[in-house]
Amino acid sequence: MIQLKYLKGFLIIIGFLLLLPLVDAKAQCKIEFEFRSEVSENEGNTGKIFLTKKAGGEEVTFRLYDLFRGRKGFIETRKITNITNNKEILVFEGLKASTYIIQAEDKFCNKSLGGIKGIEVKPSR
Repeated sequence: MIQLKYLKGFLIIIGFLLLLPLVDAKAQCKIEFEFRSEVSENEGNTGKIFLTKKAGGEEVTFRLYDLFRGRKGFIETRKITNITNNKEILVFEGLKASTYIIQAEDKFCNKSLGGIKGIEVKPSR
């Protein structure tokens, strides 16, 4: 029969091992971008989305999704290397007026940019 003191120690070790992957994955996900969009003109798809890196890897893959296209919302993938901190870069252009979400992925994690509201590319007036 296992003594109670050994059982407690065993359960503490198992609990620690179960929580370790969650802490490790969270600590490595450091992708952080700010975004800005420009308007789309009525006669054509001219909207643009710019990103400014605040933290994260140097090689990031961006996937653009249109929230109003349902299952067919995937638009484009763009991989960018050597992204400098605090420098604005044009990531997507030629966009119609809509609301988008960007999935940013480096070798450590995936992160969604745009939040619940998404990134709005407005039509010109």
